[in-house]
Amino acid sequence: MAEKIIVKSNIGDLLAFTRLVKTRRNKIKSASPEKMKENSMDRLVREMHPEKMFLKVSGVKQETESTRSFTLVADTEKGTHKLARFRAGQYLNLVLNIGDVVVSRNYSLSSTPSEADEGFYTITVRKKEGGFVTDYIFDTWKEGSLLESSGPAGNFVYERLRDKKEVVAIAGGCGITPIYSIVQDELLKNDVSGFTIIYGVRNSEDIIFKKKLDELAEKHGDRVSVYYVASEPEAGWTGPKGFITAALIRELAGDVKPDKSGSGGKSLFLCGPQAMYRFLDGEVEKLGIPGRQVRRELFGEAEDPLGLPGFPADNIVKNYTLAVHMADEVLEIQAAGSETVLVSLERAGLAPPSNCRSGECGWCRSKLISGEIFVPDDNDGRRIADRKFGWFHPCSSYPVSDLEIRVPRSL
Repeated sequence: MAEKIIVKSNIGDLLAFTRLVKTRRNKIKSASPEKMKENSMDRLVREMHPEKMFLKVSGVKQETESTRSFTLVADTEKGTHKLARFRAGQYLNLVLNIGDVVVSRNYSLSSTPSEADEGFYTITVRKKEGGFVTDYIFDTWKEGSLLESSGPAGNFVYERLRDKKEVVAIAGGCGITPIYSIVQDELLKNDVSGFTIIYGVRNSEDIIFKKKLDELAEKHGDRVSVYYVASEPEAGWTGPKGFITAALIRELAGDVKPDKSGSGGKSLFLCGPQAMYRFLDGEVEKLGIPGRQVRRELFGEAEDPLGLPGFPADNIVKNYTLAVHMADEVLEIQAAGSETVLVSLERAGLAPPSNCRSGECGWCRSKLISGEIFVPDDNDGRRIADRKFGWFHPCSSYPVSDLEIRVPRSL
């Protein structure tokens, strides 16, 4: 047992330190000469923040006609023995081999951190019409399918030292998945005094987790309110209709603006398709709340780059040549002006590290040796120094000329 040291005054601090040094030296002298097989701290870091995880699908559940939930467990045969713990609201970046193409996609965890301790994750995927990746997932994933993933990542999380005690969560479509995880987790922690969930859908058939959300509202009626807003309601719909406007947010959630002293008010958590974000930007501004009260999940790659402010319209039909330095090789590939540099690299069979696909995390950070790129302001997560010295994120950058670039190798 370590010697108990009572520290009194600055002199006491100095004396305590000299005793600690002596104790440490004695422990080193008495330690075994055999080299440790594994550093326990290194093992803990790998378990908590793995670069890769190997997972197996253990269950599939049809949530709606176009949405499925997949239960994932550790693939012990591939070397993943324990699922990394995560914070509610985070995502997994899945690496998928589709034919000759290696792609990665982010999917939010709809399960809770406590369920990861029980040995499983859940992700919920909506099939996109004509979607290259979601078609593959819906056609091939079944019980026993093997997957490769990053560790949990993302900053769309509730932070009690930063966020308000009352939260207004605004979701659209599959954007309900991280919000569902956050609400369940924070109800257990009791950090949030109230949740108002405003969920934008096309119609009643489009609602993911409806039974579970209604059960949460019934069980925690003093803390959870759930409202469904239909943009294309069927006959007999009795809830709010249309889009989620500033007026509707005030009507359903009350006043979200803090008082003059900065106290009170509510935090907004937004997650949904890009069209919803573009619409809500103007509506949130009308609420008059500080930006620090608004959390928004990653924007993702633009589905329609023509909708990005400043994107050159004629670039949509242009093609360019990219000279790509990777390790000791220089490869020449073709790139479409309508796609990000990362997508072009993936189409060519090159798969540099990537994670957020939104210009935020920096995993795909690459060097722009020559040429010109377009980077949307909303997705430009580079540091000032990177912008100055020619570094860029391929996941959020579009070629507007031939390029010469240096990209990192796949992990």
